[in-house]
Amino acid sequence: VCYQGLFLMKESLERNEPAGLKVFGPWPTIYEGLAHLPAHVQKSWFDFDHFFSDESFPRAFPIILKDRPKTIMDIGGNTGKFAMACALEAPNARITVVDHPGQIEMARKNIEAKGLQDRLSYFPTNLLDHSQELPKGKDVIWMSQLLSCFSEEDVVRLLKRVRESMSPESRLYIMETFTDNQKFDAAKFCLDMTSLYFTVMANGNSRMYRRERFLELVKQAELRVVEEHPYIRLNHTILKCQIG
Repeated sequence: VCYQGLFLMKESLERNEPAGLKVFGPWPTIYEGLAHLPAHVQKSWFDFDHFFSDESFPRAFPIILKDRPKTIMDIGGNTGKFAMACALEAPNARITVVDHPGQIEMARKNIEAKGLQDRLSYFPTNLLDHSQELPKGKDVIWMSQLLSCFSEEDVVRLLKRVRESMSPESRLYIMETFTDNQKFDAAKFCLDMTSLYFTVMANGNSRMYRRERFLELVKQAELRVVEEHPYIRLNHTILKCQIG
């Protein structure tokens, strides 16, 4: 994914744009182009992404499904892996997958192949278009490995949109790999180096965040962290947030 693009790191840093992404296509960020990457590149990207997420989902379910939610919104649903696993884990819940149109189509195909289409719905949107509202009144909102894909400004603006969609009873769960919340120095180093991918290939202006800084962004969005669950699997942290 990154090899050719990394030769354009200097240009990416100077322009605050993913200059390396042009080796694959003309998209402003990699997320618009995921569904159109060459097959072997796409496979590599998803294999890496799923390596960090697949084993963490079963460990997350006891936390996010504790109150038996009836409606769940998965923002940044990607290929639908979490939504499908959640549908099996919580058979009485209705799940809405929110993501860019290209990813929604990929998720739809995977979900239909598993025969779960009757319990899932879709909301295609540009997550960086902050004029677009999100579906309202969901019991649980899930954002896994998503906000590291955005700049600080966009993190706050997206979280404010999420807040506007929430009721006082809604719970927002954010799962991220914070660089300063790791058991091992090697993990912190790897996460810091992964930030170069976000600069050169993904969007030019995001990174793996430090927990301390991320909590400030949550506060700016007028949300409060009511629970924190560190070391999910090896290196994830789940933040439970509510309004106020």
